[in-house]
Amino acid sequence: MKRPLPLPLLAMLMLAGCGHHSETTTQLEDRGYLLLTGRWAGTELSLDGKAPVSLSPALMAVDPQSRNATTEAPQPEKRLFEIASGKHHIVITQQGRVLVDRVLHVTSHISTEVHVP
Repeated sequence: MKRPLPLPLLAMLMLAGCGHHSETTTQLEDRGYLLLTGRWAGTELSLDGKAPVSLSPALMAVDPQSRNATTEAPQPEKRLFEIASGKHHIVITQQGRVLVDRVLHVTSHISTEVHVP
């Protein structure tokens, strides 16, 4: 007469026969971009009520051959900032005058453009 396998041993054999499935998800950084256009040079930017940051263009250009700062650079028309995605309140001022006061919804990996008059 055959002797039956003990129940724990039978359960282990059944589980050993099952395949193992592993899945991973890579989460990209949840950051978007704020793109300032227009006359932003010489202004101050306040994001979400924090202390304002002075925005000024680079004063010098870099000579590509010598890699030395040699001449004045023209004012760029655009300035890009990386910020967390979500809802943000921005205020742009110039000499105490408010130029822009907006609430933005920044989307991950997308540029949100704000024109400074």
